[in-house]
Amino acid sequence: SKLPLFTDQHLDGATIASVRSQARTTEAASTQTSSIIRDDAAVQAHSAVSVEVQTDIELADQVRSAEAELTSPALIAFLQLAEKDVIRALEDSAKSSAFDAYNVDWSDDEEQTAEAIVLRSGLAECECTALAWNAGGAVLAAGYGHYDHDSWCTHTGAICTWNMDLSSFDRNKPDCLIEMETCIMCLAYHPEQPSVLAAGTYNGMVYVLDLRQPRGKEIVAKCMADTAHTEPVSQIMWRSEVGRRVYSIVSVSLDSTVIFWTQKPGKQVLEQLRSHAVRGDDNRRELVEVDPSSSPTRRPRDGSKIGVCAGSLTTDGSPAYVLGLENGAVRKYNYSALLLPGFRAEHGLTDCSEYKGGTGPVYSVAYSHHQKSLFLTAGLDGTLRVFHQLQSTPLLEPVADRSCIMSASWSPVRPNIFFAASTQLHVFDLSESQAAPVQSIRVSDGKTPATSMAVNAARPKLVAVGDRKGGATVVTLTKKFGAEQPGDAATLAAVSAMLRMSD
Repeated sequence: SKLPLFTDQHLDGATIASVRSQARTTEAASTQTSSIIRDDAAVQAHSAVSVEVQTDIELADQVRSAEAELTSPALIAFLQLAEKDVIRALEDSAKSSAFDAYNVDWSDDEEQTAEAIVLRSGLAECECTALAWNAGGAVLAAGYGHYDHDSWCTHTGAICTWNMDLSSFDRNKPDCLIEMETCIMCLAYHPEQPSVLAAGTYNGMVYVLDLRQPRGKEIVAKCMADTAHTEPVSQIMWRSEVGRRVYSIVSVSLDSTVIFWTQKPGKQVLEQLRSHAVRGDDNRRELVEVDPSSSPTRRPRDGSKIGVCAGSLTTDGSPAYVLGLENGAVRKYNYSALLLPGFRAEHGLTDCSEYKGGTGPVYSVAYSHHQKSLFLTAGLDGTLRVFHQLQSTPLLEPVADRSCIMSASWSPVRPNIFFAASTQLHVFDLSESQAAPVQSIRVSDGKTPATSMAVNAARPKLVAVGDRKGGATVVTLTKKFGAEQPGDAATLAAVSAMLRMSD
């Protein structure tokens, strides 16, 4: 038979044990920091001192007695009798010049020797080609490059600065190092703006730098390549407008040209204001060949032009400058015509005076700060020459050591003192000797030729000398060279009076 699909089944029941939670165990606890220990203490000190000072009665009596003697009839009668003779003697003493050169110095004994420190840039195989102090006198700028070139300059140059007043001053590490495209040949700080510096290069370019600008943006103006000099810039100067505190730049070069530059407000380009070429005559146009290890290399050029090695603007504001030339000549030009509208460079400057120079290139020219008619020259032959601008022959020809002199300069404070740099720093004092230096100070190793020199106008005791091994020696002169002495002006006036009007 067939079983049904669903049937009832009876099964035993299933039991499931209870799993309810067991009772939890709890415990009560508490914590507390230890009691704070307090202690009170007090300290007090007290001290008092009383001092009394009183003159003795006997001393007061002596004073009263002395006052009585001063008013005695006998003393008064004597003074009245001697009064005329005493006044006459005082008047004669006031007119006397017996003690004019006597200077009373109440300070402690000064140092007897100059001090010198050598600044190193860390630039390998570079020569210190230029030096300049800023207007404040605290910062020294040094230009670096090379004098020896076979052709156009392919070296990189640099400008380094040291602030002598900084507590972080390090003679072996400049505060600022600016790399330039070519070798630096000359530097000149702005006369009033301490951070503005002008520079001339071997490739003929002229730059203006502002050292306050961020790194890499220090160059604020430069000339264009088509207006630049075609040979090395030998000197750069700041020229002030007569009666105005406006400055422009004047550069001189071995390409024989003198260029006046101006910068228009808001522009980063130096524009030529005027230029003038120095031309030679047939009997003085030959170049003097010299050992390139002792002076910059010169290249032959058109005989009708003479390279300019140095220049100096007059210190009285008159429109004139003196140039030291490559053939040994020295010339003074009046450039007033140069600034007139319509001036044509090919006509040249006709208002020119020539002076007897040396037997080789003249590397340095400097007008006196105190006698406006006197200027100083120095060059390859090692002889310095002091000229009066009205006489073609020198008034004085002192000799240092017969070594090539690349730089010479007058003291900014002592009228009769000037400096010259060869392998040593020579100090000339015309009140002591008109033929030889009164002191020669060793710089660097005492054998390396100097390449540049800068006298600090704001701090006259500081003189910097650069050399061919890249060192920049800062010499601190003794006190007597840093402050004007009685009789200085008279000594220089006597030198100026040596002028022979019949020349």
